[in-house]
Amino acid sequence: MRKWLHLLRISGRARESLDSIITLAPAPGAALHLRVRWFLNLVQWIRAESLLANDFDFDSGSPQAARVRYLLQVLDRQAEWKLKVSELLRSLIKDTSALNLFVYAGIPQEDSFARELNHRIFKKILPQAPQDNDLSAVFSQHFSSPRDVQWFRSLDQKTLDKIFELFSYQDSTDSSWNSLLKEAEDAILLLAIQIRGIAMSQGIRDRIPDKHFTELPLYKMTDLAEKLIEEKDHENLLALSFQIDIKVEECFVSLSQVYDYLEEYGISNHLVYQMDRIERQLRRIRELVALVIRHSSDTRQVSTFIVNLVAANSRRQSVQALLGDNLSLLARKIVERTAETGEHYISRNREQFRNLFRSAMGGGIVTTLTTIFKFLIYHAGFTNFFGGLVSTLNYSSSFLLIHFSHFTLGTKQPAATAPVLAARMHKIQDPKELENLVEEVLHIVRSQVTSVLGNIVGVVPVTLLVCLGIEWAFGTPLLNDEKAQQIVDDFSILGPTPLYAAFTGILLFSSSLFAGWADNWFAYHRLSTALSHHRRFIFVFGELRARTWSLWLKKNVSPLASNISLGFLLGMVPVILQFLSIPLDVRHVTLSSGSLAAAMATLPSTVMSTWGFWLAIVGIGSMGVLNISVSFVLALWVAIRARRVQAPEQRILFRAIFQRIKAQPKILFFPAKRAEPPEAGPGR
Repeated sequence: MRKWLHLLRISGRARESLDSIITLAPAPGAALHLRVRWFLNLVQWIRAESLLANDFDFDSGSPQAARVRYLLQVLDRQAEWKLKVSELLRSLIKDTSALNLFVYAGIPQEDSFARELNHRIFKKILPQAPQDNDLSAVFSQHFSSPRDVQWFRSLDQKTLDKIFELFSYQDSTDSSWNSLLKEAEDAILLLAIQIRGIAMSQGIRDRIPDKHFTELPLYKMTDLAEKLIEEKDHENLLALSFQIDIKVEECFVSLSQVYDYLEEYGISNHLVYQMDRIERQLRRIRELVALVIRHSSDTRQVSTFIVNLVAANSRRQSVQALLGDNLSLLARKIVERTAETGEHYISRNREQFRNLFRSAMGGGIVTTLTTIFKFLIYHAGFTNFFGGLVSTLNYSSSFLLIHFSHFTLGTKQPAATAPVLAARMHKIQDPKELENLVEEVLHIVRSQVTSVLGNIVGVVPVTLLVCLGIEWAFGTPLLNDEKAQQIVDDFSILGPTPLYAAFTGILLFSSSLFAGWADNWFAYHRLSTALSHHRRFIFVFGELRARTWSLWLKKNVSPLASNISLGFLLGMVPVILQFLSIPLDVRHVTLSSGSLAAAMATLPSTVMSTWGFWLAIVGIGSMGVLNISVSFVLALWVAIRARRVQAPEQRILFRAIFQRIKAQPKILFFPAKRAEPPEAGPGR
């Protein structure tokens, strides 16, 4: 077993010696799979890192480029070897097809994002059957590393000239073996046909305004491709190539109109995937036209084309690249819609902070009802599933009541305010913009601290009074001593409380994502317009009320989705995890503060002098910190990725924030007083 593991570990670097590869090369008429295997062995000799320790940087491509030059020098000194290698290379070109290579290498093949994602995942997991007669399959399986891109780029012009010269060395067939240019022409036509098929779908056509589909450049591209294949005169071919270049630019303009529509009315991931596919096909057409008509004899252009193929093919193997290319626009739209909500949570002066604190206290008071109902559900003795379902209704109703009462739940702020911050991170090279951004960060931090403190100040005394009132009215406490003591022990900082609090932060962030997605989905399907004009909806409610309700839904779909999904996550996820035997639970700072207050109403006052009680207080503090920080960091990370904010800009911001806090620590908790304007003097 150890031997097999060792062989598996070194298999990626294993290679034969150059002498062995050339000496044992098959004849040009040998079976195709033997010739393909020989070629791949030669490529592996060029690019594989030695099994022995070395100081060469193989990621740079320089060692591989040096090996290519050495190989050419060896062949120049051995004319017999050179002829054998050149005949083998020509036979490979002759007996394989490059059409699929030109059409599909580096371009998504599946008709939907989900199927393409599934294809890439399984391609990484499962070995692929060889297809030796298809250069696309050979290329896809064996040229998928970013290192291949680097060593291709590291080849100098002289080396490139010698490589292409090797293919025609002592060629007596007048290049009849070379069908690459003909297949490149066919690829242009096939790509144009595919573009027409995708672009004529209803989803894309309907989003290019004021044009019949036959007038669209995406439709007319096929006509130019057919003329290109039929035309033989070189001057006419050049003119056609320029026309295709212009038509490609017009196609990009049409696609930009679709993107503008999506930006305004909501993103469809399927459409984004299809348009990304069209864009890649258009760029491939441009590259093939330049290669076939204008640069077929330019070794540097041919090399650039091959490098682009390798780079695109490497990217097409990546699941992360697929998610990044196709979900970034959706993520940015979700982030933008979340940021619109987040603006309401940021307080920038003392009056706004006082209002925020009062609003948060209201949210805490409403949470008292949530806490009481939570324990009533516990006493009802539901099974796990139905208990979780009823808890979901309890949490969701409470969160919706907080929202529609215009109160604040502090733990929902981080996921909403982080996108606001990311939206302003592009101009921080300007000192003034940087100063404004640092001030905004401090406003956000203070707002979140204020909200959480307001929630706790609202929930603790009211819950304590309600529990004491229940005991006075019914003669029995809401909780028995055992349950109350269990709550105190469960919240201890020395237990799993920090882990559960961090997990709850992830759930808080997830609910904000769902809210942004729901808002985008509602806008994309134009449900507000659909409902306001729906015949049966109008018949039931009347035209005015139908329009009013549709506008109300448009305004409130995001908070509805956010609060209902958060209730589901807090109520049902622990039940599901318990069923799966995963030891995770939720610890929400406001709900937990209410629970601890209920426990204090049951336990004797001496509990406040015990270590367990104060460890629970510290645990509550850790919940507040982790609920907020985990949710904020995740939301900020997604917002930064969606808006493509670069690492240097992030470092500049974080350094400036640290320096500001170091100079004025109290600014985290107390906003600076605004300077009062000078009073107007006499005569002014």
